[in-house]
Amino acid sequence: MSLLFLSVKEKLHGQNVSYSFRDLITNELLPGVTIEIKDLKNSKDFSSLAISNTQGVFQKELSFPVILTFSLFGYQIVYDTLFKSVEKTILLNEIHRDLNPVSVTAEYNGTKVKNSIYDIKIIDRAKIEQKGANNLRELLMTELGSSISQDNILGTSISQQGLGGENVKILIDGVPVIGRLNGNVDLSQINLYNVEKVEIIEGPLSALYGSNALGGVINVITKSKQDDRVQATVHGYYEHVGQYNADANLGIKINNHLLQVSGGRYFFDGFSYLDSDRSKQWKPKEQYFGSASYRFNKNALNIKLKADFYKELITDKGNLRKPYYIDAFDDYYRTKRYDVATDIGYKFKQSKSIMIKGAYSFYNRCKNNYFKDLTTLENTITAPENQDTSIFTNIMTRAIYSFYAPEKKLTYQVGIDVNFETGSGIRIINYKQSMGDYAFFGSFEYKPFASFIIKPAVRIAYNSRFNAPIIPSINIKYKPIQNLTMRTSYSRGFRAPSLKELYFFFVDINHNIIGNDKLKAETSHNIQFSLNYIKQVKKIIIDAEASFFYNNVDNLIRLASIDGNQFTYINVAKSKSIGGSIETSISYEQFRAKAGMQVIGVYSDFGNGVRTKGFEPTPTISLDLSYSWKKPKMTFSLFYKYAGRQPGVYVANSTELKTFYTDNYHLLDLTCSKSFFSNLLKLTIGGKNLFNITNIQASGSFTSNGVHGAATNTLPVSWGTSFFADVKINLNSSNFRKKTMLNDARE
Repeated sequence: MSLLFLSVKEKLHGQNVSYSFRDLITNELLPGVTIEIKDLKNSKDFSSLAISNTQGVFQKELSFPVILTFSLFGYQIVYDTLFKSVEKTILLNEIHRDLNPVSVTAEYNGTKVKNSIYDIKIIDRAKIEQKGANNLRELLMTELGSSISQDNILGTSISQQGLGGENVKILIDGVPVIGRLNGNVDLSQINLYNVEKVEIIEGPLSALYGSNALGGVINVITKSKQDDRVQATVHGYYEHVGQYNADANLGIKINNHLLQVSGGRYFFDGFSYLDSDRSKQWKPKEQYFGSASYRFNKNALNIKLKADFYKELITDKGNLRKPYYIDAFDDYYRTKRYDVATDIGYKFKQSKSIMIKGAYSFYNRCKNNYFKDLTTLENTITAPENQDTSIFTNIMTRAIYSFYAPEKKLTYQVGIDVNFETGSGIRIINYKQSMGDYAFFGSFEYKPFASFIIKPAVRIAYNSRFNAPIIPSINIKYKPIQNLTMRTSYSRGFRAPSLKELYFFFVDINHNIIGNDKLKAETSHNIQFSLNYIKQVKKIIIDAEASFFYNNVDNLIRLASIDGNQFTYINVAKSKSIGGSIETSISYEQFRAKAGMQVIGVYSDFGNGVRTKGFEPTPTISLDLSYSWKKPKMTFSLFYKYAGRQPGVYVANSTELKTFYTDNYHLLDLTCSKSFFSNLLKLTIGGKNLFNITNIQASGSFTSNGVHGAATNTLPVSWGTSFFADVKINLNSSNFRKKTMLNDARE
């Protein structure tokens, strides 16, 4: 508890005092602060109450001396003793700030999640480490609202609100991730070694982020700040199924300059539950990655330069061939990513700022097929039609001008967004294709009074291949009472077909996929509503939220069979998804518990009498528990998720839908972490997937043909139960200074 004490000898009477209240971290003005005024001259211990106005200001004429007590729900109490008039700012520190982190996605300025007009979910660094998560796939496996599916060649995909693939936009520091396979960004390629937090917004954000944001946005935010002059971490991870990871980070801060470099190698030896064949179900994988960034921050100017690289090799060894079992065909999948980005921000006077972001992204995926002679160990590359190289690039520029002042009734933001994508390779018709998207967007926030905010937004875009509609959205936030927050929104969505969906041509012995340049762009309407109630009773904080959404998508793009053998992309006339969720969290000192349930139903209609039966519901349940034991510096965590029976639609042809169902399953992770030597070393051990889920069964109207030759009735989820150990060494200059001071004191 903070104590502000002002001691002055002279006593004056009947003079004015003026206070303004701000958040210690975000510097936001805080309205509704309760001020208890205790008159020290009154022998009857008389006190009165007042409240700061909507601008977070308190002014009053007082008789001195007095003791003032400042209190606001969720913040530490502050005291001030006065003997004369003053004019000052009180900085209030939030209790359990980790329960109300600051978000930067889709906001004018860094804003606390509970104050945001959007429903934002943040997974911070502490939870990433508690889970022992190395990549985005492992982090989101047990999260409510994120449905994860796995292909052991194409990688991991995600869906939100019943929409997946191209409809969930993945960002790293605000830059779109390119290189989608079968419409999906492989989440296992997004490593978390230098990530500060992950922000998730469900529902369309097309007005702000353009195409690919119908289902939501996931923004992975890397570390960019540092308090110590020198800070370094060394991290090692071992999982008993054959996973060996190592990475390191180094940051050097000199005055206003910050240089950070990081890199590592992750290696997976491959795994099969029954390890009797040369081919493994979970393919061996090797990843190399690195990042370098420079940041300059002085007064109103902020400049950041960043470069990342990523290289991956997946080895798919074939089974030995009959009759002699001395040779096999092996596939090697090589992925390279390069990203260069720059951010320039400048804050003018009167809460005005400009931010310019530019980035170049390069993605290369190469597949090579070899004939392996196991008697001579010689590799011979096979026919050219068995080889494939696809290259995608993206150039983006985003410039935003904002006027943001929390105390003002009207604030606004305008910007331009430019994206130019190219795709090339032997599987692309005419070898190379390109698409440009150029947009203007703007929004404003209007607060007629402190408890009510309305935020309309609009995007006007030109797409070089499709007629992009005007994309509006409107968000409303209302607090009818202090602890209750209501949010509602309407959003229009838009997605232009990808270059692959338009121009892909892949025909060989195992594949028969042809793009469709007649595809129409997807458009959608989305409605969302949520209620959030938070209450603090002494040391207990209860946070409950109920939410609802409805999506109506026209021309949803799906892969469909033309004649039972050849596949192409088609538009589904109408696709709808509806759902809701309830989440409750309880925090008491070092104990945290969070439980939630979500139900989603999806409906598809081709418009010619071919449609699904209705909205068949899929339930999901999640539970997170953690307890921090202070004295031994240990934290125990539990992460559980139940994924219910899920219906799917297989598009047999343009006039026939076939349904199938995937079985339900349970995931359970348990971890324990402990810090040593004043947090110099942190050890985390645990077990993942303790219910030993490997594959789930799919039943229903499966066809014998598929885009990869033959279909299967099992879908991979995980390699089963595994146990891991994670070691992280934190080295920073302040620790060494403390140690030196302690040694000097002892001497």
